[in-house]
Amino acid sequence: MLDFDFVINKDLFEKIKSLKEKTNIGLSKLIREIIIFMIPFLRKKHLFEKRREKDYKIINATHKIRVYLPKEVYNELKMVHDQINSFSIATLVRELLETYFSGIENYGEKNFINIVSKLKKIIEGLKEKKTRLVKSGATDIPFPLEEEDYFWLKFKSNFTLKEIKFL
Repeated sequence: MLDFDFVINKDLFEKIKSLKEKTNIGLSKLIREIIIFMIPFLRKKHLFEKRREKDYKIINATHKIRVYLPKEVYNELKMVHDQINSFSIATLVRELLETYFSGIENYGEKNFINIVSKLKKIIEGLKEKKTRLVKSGATDIPFPLEEEDYFWLKFKSNFTLKEIKFL
């Protein structure tokens, strides 16, 4: 786990504190669970949000929070932060927390959980439909083609390799 420090305002802290008292879970663990639960919203930002202009939102910070995040979650936050040009990773974390609490307030806990589940299925479906080439991590070793070596490559309409034929 990686430690991650960020600041929040009094209003957001009170919402987190209230939920902490209801669930009887430590602050770091509670925030970690919310962030992990809200990963579909983070991925939605990554996929659909346009690159931001550098605007520095005033947050009126009153509380400093330390959360221990799994490395994969931190790396995903870092990747989205870089992709959409957000001011900081803390900005994304605050947005996820604010979205979580406003979703609970507006839709109720059960309905909001269903909304997040549907979003997760949609994003997973997009991943399955996506076709891409992945290298195995080793560098490609160039090799000379013999003059007599000819082959024919046939591709599907989505540019995936369908057939290789050596002539």
